[in-house]
Amino acid sequence: MLRFSEVAGISVENDDEAWALFHGYQREYQRYWRAFDDVAAIIARLEEAGLSIAVVTNGPEQQQKAKVAHLGLGRLPVIASGALGFSKPDPRIFKTACQAVDQPAKNCLMVGDNPTADVVGAQEAGLGAVLLDRHGNTGKAHARLPVITTLAHLR
Repeated sequence: MLRFSEVAGISVENDDEAWALFHGYQREYQRYWRAFDDVAAIIARLEEAGLSIAVVTNGPEQQQKAKVAHLGLGRLPVIASGALGFSKPDPRIFKTACQAVDQPAKNCLMVGDNPTADVVGAQEAGLGAVLLDRHGNTGKAHARLPVITTLAHLR
């Protein structure tokens, strides 16, 4: 744990101090978890339409479930690479998400902000996929991908 203090650039005397520093960092990090302004409305609209939603993430399961719950979305299944042993863009993670919502891949749409991990990976698994580029940064490199700039563009 002393390594964490080295990375943070803070000198500590022992592992107990390093752990305290790390836990303090985690508390502050979690305090700033926020959903984008368009998330609640689109999730409500999709749920009202009877559609199922899952969260697919390359993060550790416990942390990602805590984040989703903190955002008021704890009812959604979280498909986390940390629990599966494979991560996006591996098609298996997307297929696992389809199973979680009891739908075939052809009926599912992945919306993600990473062109390769989210969009190409989902397409390779047989899902529809859209790149969410909130800042218009995709440029010509990803001109062939379907792109939206806000979740409100989903129909």
